[in-house]
Amino acid sequence: MKKRFTSSLALFLISGLVFFGVSALTLWLKLSNLKPASPKPSTVQPQASSTETNQVEKDQAQLTGPSWEYRNPKIGDLTTELNTRLRELDEKENELEQRETLVKQTEKSLEALKQELTQLKDDIQARIPQESTNTLDAASIKLYTDMFKTLEPSVITQILDTKTPKEIGQIWASLKPAVVGQLVQYWQKERPDKADDLKSIMDAYEAQAITP
Repeated sequence: MKKRFTSSLALFLISGLVFFGVSALTLWLKLSNLKPASPKPSTVQPQASSTETNQVEKDQAQLTGPSWEYRNPKIGDLTTELNTRLRELDEKENELEQRETLVKQTEKSLEALKQELTQLKDDIQARIPQESTNTLDAASIKLYTDMFKTLEPSVITQILDTKTPKEIGQIWASLKPAVVGQLVQYWQKERPDKADDLKSIMDAYEAQAITP
């Protein structure tokens, strides 16, 4: 009886040891097969713009071909800019040429007007005899008066340059006061160095105006 109990106890202990050993071995095998999970690379990548992507692809495609077929994309931009500047320069050059032509035409017109004034002055001097008394007759004064109705003060002054201050004052006295005022302003502005001549002209003008 005692031997059976001892045998049963020994068998129970052996079974327990076997069970724990098998369990421990199984657990160790499971643990040894586990590997630490490596972190997955992030799938979020910075997205380049479609324009930059296309440009990069074009550059790469050009670089893969022969060297003589390579085309720098910036060359096109530089060419466009140069063409634009050339057009602007051409437009400015045309504008300068037009201005130069206009200036030449104006100079020719002024020269022609100067010649006409000189000829008119000569014609007047030929038609009106010089008076030694520094006085003009009524017919001569009327001739000047009629001619000066449509002329500018500068032209009138140039025509009368050959006359004495007394003669000029007599002719001014036959003109309208508004015209005389314009002549005085012209002398003051354009001939400030001939103030004495203007004073003599005004004295003769006032003397003629008050003469009955």
